[in-house]
Amino acid sequence: MGNCTARWDSICTADTYQIELHPNVTKFDNLRAYHIEKIWRSFSSTAESCAITLADLKKYLTALRPWVLGSPGGLGDIQSPEAKRAYDHYVEELYKHWIALQNEEAKKSNPDPDYIDFMELFFALVFTSKMTLDEK
Repeated sequence: MGNCTARWDSICTADTYQIELHPNVTKFDNLRAYHIEKIWRSFSSTAESCAITLADLKKYLTALRPWVLGSPGGLGDIQSPEAKRAYDHYVEELYKHWIALQNEEAKKSNPDPDYIDFMELFFALVFTSKMTLDEK
């Protein structure tokens, strides 16, 4: 998890447990503030609704491609077909994992499995980011 736990160290008690992220979401852990800002700008400038599809999510997270593919400085060929397939795979796994997390009540209110709530996912990315608590 990102450094969001650093400030909590003084608050945590002996019976506090560390959060472990599912392997399908670890590529999206520890995002920097500028990543979060880019995601938000991409979403807020084009979205008509908070209900998004997998294709929408891929579009909104495009700025993360270098980060997700392990090239934070933008080094390497992130535009290659192999890199695109790898990026698509990671976003698809994040999307599938997010759908699997929905409880029965959420499934009843959103019977269309082709859509997820962008804001819920966005706030999860913010929570696990490297942003300080004040920035969050």
